[in-house]
Order: sequence, then structure tokens, then C-alpha cells
Amino acid sequence: LAIAILVSFIIFCFVLRSWRLALIALVPNLLPLILTFGMMGALDIDIKPSTVFLFSITLVIADDDTIQYLSRFRRRFLELRAAGHPDPHEGAAFDTLRESGLPMFVTSLAVTLGFLTLLLSRFVGLANLGLLIGISLLTAVFADLFLSPLLLIKLKPKL
Repeated sequence: LAIAILVSFIIFCFVLRSWRLALIALVPNLLPLILTFGMMGALDIDIKPSTVFLFSITLVIADDDTIQYLSRFRRRFLELRAAGHPDPHEGAAFDTLRESGLPMFVTSLAVTLGFLTLLLSRFVGLANLGLLIGISLLTAVFADLFLSPLLLIKLKPKL
């Protein structure tokens, strides 16, 4: 899992061309994993190879939404800054949210519902996997849609 997080950070740095944006990108992607660990404890689901596997799946799928949002944010930020906008971080965060928020939510919801169908399995391990991935992905998209803009507006990373 640590290697997957490191690889995500390196990819974020490369794609977003900013280590500051890469650090911000990690927050909405790690939060669902932390919540999933808590949920596993609350539901008395053991950590096994099959449940650890879900963290990598969730991280990769969540990374996609984050890259989509932050790469569009970066482009819009540079446009607004060049135009002399008084607060390009806030303008770019909200413009990007309006542009890509609904598509991000719809695709994440579709994937989440797909994994949640595993709850119909009689095999408990598979049902748990579907539940945990489904909830992780749903929390990941909400973290991207709500937490990312807040972090960008408050932290105002230099680009």
C-alpha cells in the first residue's frame, strides 16, 4: 500500500507538474482509505490479502478523479492568473467543479454501484470486498468534490 501511495504521488507530480498539487491530491485519496480501515474495525472485518487488495483498487480509481479535477484546475488557474483574476485559486476551483463535478460523480456512482452488486454474493469475503470498495469509492468522489476545492482555496498552492 505504501508503494502504491508513493507511485500515486510520483504520477501526480508528473501529470500535474507540481509537487504542491501532488501533496494536495493525496489528501482526498487517502481519506477514503482511512475511513475504510475504520469501517473494517466497526464491522469486524479482518485484514486479509483480499481486503488489503481493495485499498489498491480504490486508490487507483480515486486517483483518476483527482487527476481529472486537478489537471483541469491547473489549466483554469493559469488562464485566470494570466487574465488578472483577483483570486485565481477560488475561481479555478469553482469553475473546475462546475465543469467536471457532475461527470466525476456520475462515473464514480456507476462504478460504486457495480461493486456494491457484490453484496448479493453468498460468499462473505466477496460481499465484504464489494461493500468496502463501494463505500471507499463513494467517499473518494465526495472528498474530491468537496475537500479538493477547499484545500486549493485555503492553501493556495503556488503553480
